[in-house]
Amino acid sequence: MPSHRFFKAGQFLVCIDQSLPHAVRHLGVRYGRNKLGSIGISKTVARAAIKAVARGKLGLLRSGQIVELPAFGEIGVQVHGGSKLFDLGRREVIKIFNPGTNEPDAAQEIAAARQVSKVPVAPRFVDADPGMAWYREEYICGTHATDEEFRRGKAILEFYPAVEKCLLDLVGTEAVREVETEPYFRELAAKAHCGRWLNAGLSEDHVKGVFAYIDGLRRWLTSQAQSAHLQLVPVHGDFSLVNAIATTDGLRFIDWEGISTGCVYDDIFNFLFVERYYERATGSFMNDMSAFLDRYGQAVRERFPEMADATEVDITFARRQYYLERLKLLVSREVSPNLFKVVRQSIEMFREFDREAGDDAVQGDP
Repeated sequence: MPSHRFFKAGQFLVCIDQSLPHAVRHLGVRYGRNKLGSIGISKTVARAAIKAVARGKLGLLRSGQIVELPAFGEIGVQVHGGSKLFDLGRREVIKIFNPGTNEPDAAQEIAAARQVSKVPVAPRFVDADPGMAWYREEYICGTHATDEEFRRGKAILEFYPAVEKCLLDLVGTEAVREVETEPYFRELAAKAHCGRWLNAGLSEDHVKGVFAYIDGLRRWLTSQAQSAHLQLVPVHGDFSLVNAIATTDGLRFIDWEGISTGCVYDDIFNFLFVERYYERATGSFMNDMSAFLDRYGQAVRERFPEMADATEVDITFARRQYYLERLKLLVSREVSPNLFKVVRQSIEMFREFDREAGDDAVQGDP
């Protein structure tokens, strides 16, 4: 399979094997139509990409700035586990896995991408390479839902109809999974590898504090569980307006690589907590959160009567189950000081929510 050369500038990748007129057409003239801002690429970066293509044609790029990938895209961005290349002409995104990715892991993500394509507001799955090296899906054009222009004057509750529809459709893509409570929480805590972080040159006390908090969550959840079994449903894993695109047909949601199973309320909690994390939430946040949870629980029971037990779980228990599932996902990613900062700030936010709800603290100091 032919490879293509990409100029690497920070997290962005620009294909220098395309023609200069092609780069100007898609990255310059059609910038607004392609809505590159929806993937975090500014006009300044787009202009730099055009210059990079020109320099590449003149042979002025240093070899350390060049990477080769087995697929084409005018511009791309590095993501966890690989890179996403945006073919603006075909309106497709090609996900390329990093070299050395285990084939079962790639196959699992490809299967998840196929599954997610059943959700109307998710990207449409196009194709996958037989060797599991990459897969292609629809490129959703629009305005990033965190843009100030889009958000101006909007309260959290205004997003509820789009959130409910997306998550109900996601739950309906797969049968409810039932697991044993104690082994499930033990497995989540075990997958958060303390050793990987201790070897990363970070503060030993801070690392041990984070993992003490994770183990404290495990012990609290195990002791407070009302049943020997839990019902789990498909969850996005990073569901928020950070991963929402406002289109002419309404909100659509992207970045489903972290899809897994979890508490029925996980994605709702994440949607609300991320808004709080980035200080975009306004008004009575705890009331908004309660309204979201109540309405979503009722909607799930109406559409999926077999999930009544899962939706009627104690809300403190469900919230802390989300804490553990979210932290496991974060600390399982590639080690970096910035990610560890996010982990510690997330724990501080979780503790703040516990205080606002009047709940006792979980042992363990990050």
